[in-house]
This record gives sequence, structure tokens and C-alpha cells, in this order.
Amino acid sequence: MRWKEVITAIKNQQGEQVNFYELDWSSKCDILRSNPVTTMRMFDKRVEALFRDLILSPAQPIGKVVDYFYRLEFQNRGSPHIHCLIWVEGAPVFEVDSDQKVCDFVSRYITAELPDPITQPELYKKVTEVQMHSKNHSKTCVKYSDSNCRFGFPKQPAQATMIIRPGDNVDAEKEAAALTKLTTLKLLLNEPENTNLSLHRLLALCELTLDEYIECLCMTAKSSSVILKRNPKDSWVNGYNRNLLEAWDANLDIQFILNAYSCIAYMCSYISKAEHSLSEYLKTVIQNARHDNVNESDEMKQVMQAYSKKREISAQECVARVCGLHMKKCTRSVVFLQTDDNALKMSYPARS
Repeated sequence: MRWKEVITAIKNQQGEQVNFYELDWSSKCDILRSNPVTTMRMFDKRVEALFRDLILSPAQPIGKVVDYFYRLEFQNRGSPHIHCLIWVEGAPVFEVDSDQKVCDFVSRYITAELPDPITQPELYKKVTEVQMHSKNHSKTCVKYSDSNCRFGFPKQPAQATMIIRPGDNVDAEKEAAALTKLTTLKLLLNEPENTNLSLHRLLALCELTLDEYIECLCMTAKSSSVILKRNPKDSWVNGYNRNLLEAWDANLDIQFILNAYSCIAYMCSYISKAEHSLSEYLKTVIQNARHDNVNESDEMKQVMQAYSKKREISAQECVARVCGLHMKKCTRSVVFLQTDDNALKMSYPARS
């Protein structure tokens, strides 16, 4: 929706000229829908260029990348986005290197601060347009709670990037008291008139010192986490890398992974995410077929028909699959290794 070259290329193919900056949201949607092939192919080329010409370039905007893996996923409305893991050479290791070394590394490549609108007008425009979490939380934000944003917005402000760990021997009463104080702080951050306050002034309104504030963060923490440097006015800004945002010109969320468990959980829940609704539907079809004593041939036909009819994909995803565009890409090749004693066994139905 923000990439001028995609919109203008489609209209040029249709023999028309258009002023990108005069188009409203609805008009851009109509243009993109009119040619999902060009839309998807240009997205693929943009991702390729982002890695080749920036992330893996000598400029090293996030350090020297030694490994990466990404998977293409499509939102409900049909637009693609990337889930990616990147390994950086020389990156500090949490609990091996000092907290300060980790924080210095994070601060070098990730920020959540609003740029100066006078000295950095373009970057300020991009951050405010694509990196600001809406104060009118969506249904996704309150998926697991009626009141708390599951993405943690507004984020807790901090004087400098720091790491917090869960407190030791924190009883329920102290944890509840700390949570109440932090809730008060979040409520203040929701008020526009408080966004220009300093952190010390904001904490004073909550009757907290800086040390007490950090103690409250630790007492309510469920696991170790990075708190980015933020002024109160930055509490709704999602973490970003300046160089990547300027080049990509769309929303991005960049985070430093503290532990292996978080990395594995991310890979399983996002990068290797299964299509749950389809899987459940197929299970139901198979169970019904067995209940009706259908022979194996007819059972497989039912499964085939269910998959072909139930699997819903957007026009852009269809283009990606038909045109053989990258649905995933990594720096390492993957080889399937047969480890079963009987190499043919895996091709037989389990109940045979």
C-alpha cells in the first residue's frame, strides 16, 4: 500500500498513468487486486533486494549476518509478510556475556525512539505511520484478555536499554502491589497530556522512585526480557532498525532473542506454523469416513476433496505458489535423511 513502484507498475501495464500520492486507500486496494501477479512478484523482488543489497551488504545494518531463515506468510486479507530469524556474528550471549554488553549490542541496532520531526522528517513520518501501535487496541490485541494488550502496549519507558529478570522469592502480595503501581503508570501513558512528561515526572505521579520502578518491573516479570530505551512519548512505538525501516518502508518488528526457548517457541508458533483450521477439518473427515466403514480408496478421495475445497488462499498466495516464488529461504540446505529400517514403511498407511 505504501510502495509507489508497485502501484505505478500495475497501472503502466494497463496503459494508464496515475499520481500515487493522490490515491486513497480504497483505490490502491482496487489496483493491487487487479493484478496480483505483479503485486506478488514485486514483493518477492523487494524481499530479495532487502537481503542482498542491505542486510547482507558490507554496510551490515544489523551486523555481519552468518545465517538466516525466513518464511512467507499471508494475512487474512491476503497480503504477505515475512517471519525471519537472523544470526549475527559476534552477537553477545545472554547469561554468558555481561548485561551491559548485550544492551550495547541491542542499542546499536534497535531503537524505539521517535525521530526528530525537524532533522529527520522522512524517518519520523515512517515511524509514526507504520511503527506506532494503535491506542484503539484491535481484537488481536485483547485475544487472551479483555483489558491487557497481549503485545504489551503501551511499553514501559526506560532511561536506557536494560535487561530485567524475574525477582527471587517474590510473594503474591508484593507482586500484586507492584502490578497495581505499573497498571497506574500504563493508565497515565494512555492519556495524551502525559506523553510529553519526563520519566521522573511520570514516576512521581505514581509515587515511585526510579529504583522502585525497576524493582516493580522485576517483581512482575515472568521471564528475562529486554526493555528498550523509551521516553514516555515513545511508549507506543514498536522496536525498529533505522536503516531497515528507511529501506523497507513498511512495518517491521526486530527483537534480540535472550534464550533458546524463546527462539524455538517463535519457530514453532510462527515460522513453522501449521494450518490449524484445515488440520482439524481433515481429522473430522477421516474420523467420519472410518465411522462409516468407508474403504481406503474412498477415504482418500474424501480427504482429497476436503483439502481442495477447504483450503482457502488469497490471489497473492496463489501467485506465489503457481509462479514458484520463495515461500521460504535460508542460508543452509536441508536434506531429508531416511532413518527407518524399512525405507518403504513410511509410505504405507499406519494401520497396515
